[in-house]
Amino acid sequence: MEGPVYLDPHFWVAVSFAVFVLLVFKPLGRAFTKVLDERSAQIAADLAEARRLREEAEATLQVYRKKQQESLHEAEALLAKARQDAATMAAQAEAELKAALDKRIKLAGDRIAQAEATALRDVQNHVVDLAIAAARSLIQEHLGRSGEKELIRQAAAELERKLH
Repeated sequence: MEGPVYLDPHFWVAVSFAVFVLLVFKPLGRAFTKVLDERSAQIAADLAEARRLREEAEATLQVYRKKQQESLHEAEALLAKARQDAATMAAQAEAELKAALDKRIKLAGDRIAQAEATALRDVQNHVVDLAIAAARSLIQEHLGRSGEKELIRQAAAELERKLH
Protein backbone atom coordinates (compact mmCIF):
# COMPACT_ATOMS: atom_id res chain seq x y z
CA MET A 1 0.00 0.00 0.00
CA GLU A 2 1.54 2.88 -1.30
CA GLY A 3 -0.83 5.63 -0.88
CA PRO A 4 -1.29 8.38 1.54
CA VAL A 5 -0.44 7.61 5.12
CA TYR A 6 -3.73 8.83 6.52
CA LEU A 7 -5.49 6.02 4.57
CA ASP A 8 -3.43 3.38 6.32
CA PRO A 9 -5.31 1.78 9.30
CA HIS A 10 -2.03 1.42 11.20
CA PHE A 11 -1.62 5.16 11.07
CA TRP A 12 -5.03 5.73 12.62
CA VAL A 13 -4.36 3.12 15.28
CA ALA A 14 -1.10 4.92 16.12
CA VAL A 15 -2.84 8.34 16.20
CA SER A 16 -5.69 7.04 18.34
CA PHE A 17 -3.13 5.40 20.66
CA ALA A 18 -1.23 8.70 20.94
CA VAL A 19 -4.45 10.64 21.67
CA PHE A 20 -5.46 8.01 24.19
CA VAL A 21 -2.07 8.22 25.89
CA LEU A 22 -2.24 12.03 25.95
CA LEU A 23 -5.75 12.01 27.36
CA VAL A 24 -4.98 9.37 29.97
CA PHE A 25 -1.55 10.62 30.99
CA LYS A 26 -2.46 14.27 31.29
CA PRO A 27 -4.70 13.73 34.39
CA LEU A 28 -2.31 11.04 35.57
CA GLY A 29 0.59 13.45 35.08
CA ARG A 30 -1.19 16.07 37.15
CA ALA A 31 -1.89 13.50 39.89
CA PHE A 32 1.68 12.23 39.64
CA THR A 33 3.02 15.80 39.80
CA LYS A 34 0.75 16.54 42.74
CA VAL A 35 2.02 13.44 44.57
CA LEU A 36 5.61 14.39 43.77
CA ASP A 37 5.00 17.98 44.93
CA GLU A 38 3.44 16.76 48.18
CA ARG A 39 6.33 14.37 48.68
CA SER A 40 8.79 17.17 47.94
CA ALA A 41 6.99 19.48 50.42
CA GLN A 42 7.02 16.72 53.06
CA ILE A 43 10.75 16.13 52.51
CA ALA A 44 11.39 19.90 52.74
CA ALA A 45 9.36 20.04 56.00
CA ASP A 46 11.24 17.02 57.36
CA LEU A 47 14.56 18.65 56.45
CA ALA A 48 13.51 21.91 58.11
CA GLU A 49 12.43 19.98 61.23
CA ALA A 50 15.71 18.03 61.20
CA ARG A 51 17.67 21.27 60.83
CA ARG A 52 15.72 22.83 63.72
CA LEU A 53 16.27 19.74 65.88
CA ARG A 54 19.96 19.73 65.01
CA GLU A 55 20.32 23.41 65.98
CA GLU A 56 18.42 22.74 69.19
CA ALA A 57 20.62 19.73 69.93
CA GLU A 58 23.77 21.78 69.27
CA ALA A 59 22.51 24.52 71.59
CA THR A 60 21.73 21.95 74.27
CA LEU A 61 25.14 20.36 73.74
CA GLN A 62 26.81 23.75 74.20
CA VAL A 63 24.83 24.34 77.40
CA TYR A 64 25.89 20.94 78.76
CA ARG A 65 29.51 21.50 77.73
CA LYS A 66 29.46 24.82 79.56
CA LYS A 67 27.90 23.16 82.61
CA GLN A 68 30.52 20.40 82.40
CA GLN A 69 33.32 23.00 82.32
CA GLU A 70 31.76 24.84 85.26
CA SER A 71 31.42 21.58 87.17
CA LEU A 72 35.01 20.69 86.37
CA HIS A 73 36.22 24.07 87.61
CA GLU A 74 34.05 23.73 90.71
CA ALA A 75 35.41 20.23 91.37
CA GLU A 76 38.98 21.50 90.96
CA ALA A 77 38.24 24.36 93.37
CA LEU A 78 36.71 21.93 95.88
CA LEU A 79 39.73 19.65 95.55
CA ALA A 80 42.13 22.55 96.10
CA LYS A 81 40.07 23.69 99.12
CA ALA A 82 40.07 20.14 100.49
CA ARG A 83 43.83 19.90 100.09
CA GLN A 84 44.26 23.27 101.80
CA ASP A 85 41.92 22.22 104.62
CA ALA A 86 43.79 18.94 105.02
CA ALA A 87 47.11 20.78 105.25
CA THR A 88 45.64 23.22 107.78
CA MET A 89 44.18 20.36 109.82
CA ALA A 90 47.49 18.50 109.72
CA ALA A 91 49.36 21.60 110.92
CA GLN A 92 46.77 22.18 113.63
CA ALA A 93 46.93 18.53 114.72
CA GLU A 94 50.72 18.72 114.81
CA ALA A 95 50.57 21.89 116.94
CA GLU A 96 48.03 20.30 119.29
CA LEU A 97 50.17 17.17 119.57
CA LYS A 98 53.25 19.27 120.35
CA ALA A 99 51.30 21.26 122.95
CA ALA A 100 49.98 18.03 124.52
CA LEU A 101 53.48 16.55 124.61
CA ASP A 102 54.90 19.75 126.13
CA LYS A 103 52.10 19.71 128.72
CA ARG A 104 52.80 16.07 129.57
CA ILE A 105 56.55 16.72 129.81
CA LYS A 106 55.89 19.68 132.13
CA LEU A 107 53.42 17.62 134.17
CA ALA A 108 55.97 14.79 134.43
CA GLY A 109 58.65 17.31 135.51
CA ASP A 110 56.27 18.73 138.13
CA ARG A 111 55.50 15.24 139.40
CA ILE A 112 59.21 14.40 139.55
CA ALA A 113 59.92 17.66 141.44
CA GLN A 114 57.02 16.93 143.80
CA ALA A 115 58.24 13.38 144.34
CA GLU A 116 61.77 14.69 145.03
CA ALA A 117 60.40 17.26 147.51
CA THR A 118 58.32 14.57 149.23
CA ALA A 119 61.27 12.21 149.37
CA LEU A 120 63.53 14.97 150.75
CA ARG A 121 60.91 15.91 153.36
CA ASP A 122 60.51 12.24 154.32
CA VAL A 123 64.29 11.85 154.65
CA GLN A 124 64.50 15.07 156.71
CA ASN A 125 61.67 13.92 158.97
CA HIS A 126 63.34 10.55 159.39
CA VAL A 127 66.66 12.25 160.22
CA VAL A 128 64.88 14.51 162.72
CA ASP A 129 63.15 11.50 164.26
CA LEU A 130 66.51 9.73 164.52
CA ALA A 131 68.10 12.84 166.00
CA ILE A 132 65.26 13.18 168.51
CA ALA A 133 65.53 9.57 169.44
CA ALA A 134 69.30 9.85 169.81
CA ALA A 135 68.98 13.07 171.84
CA ARG A 136 66.27 11.55 174.01
CA SER A 137 68.39 8.52 174.57
CA LEU A 138 71.44 10.63 175.45
CA ILE A 139 69.48 12.96 177.71
CA GLN A 140 67.81 10.09 179.45
CA GLU A 141 71.12 8.40 179.92
CA HIS A 142 72.84 11.46 181.38
CA LEU A 143 69.92 12.78 183.37
CA GLY A 144 68.73 9.34 184.37
CA ARG A 145 71.84 9.05 186.38
CA SER A 146 70.98 12.24 188.21
CA GLY A 147 67.43 11.10 188.97
CA GLU A 148 65.24 13.77 187.62
CA LYS A 149 62.91 11.74 185.49
CA GLU A 150 60.16 14.35 185.32
CA LEU A 151 62.55 16.89 183.90
CA ILE A 152 63.63 14.40 181.30
CA ARG A 153 60.08 13.77 180.13
CA GLN A 154 59.30 17.46 179.82
CA ALA A 155 62.52 18.19 177.95
CA ALA A 156 61.94 15.27 175.60
CA ALA A 157 58.37 16.40 174.87
CA GLU A 158 59.47 19.99 174.38
CA LEU A 159 62.36 18.92 172.13
CA GLU A 160 60.03 16.86 169.96
CA ARG A 161 57.57 19.77 169.66
CA LYS A 162 60.27 22.27 168.71
CA LEU A 163 61.89 20.07 166.07
CA HIS A 164 58.71 19.27 164.21
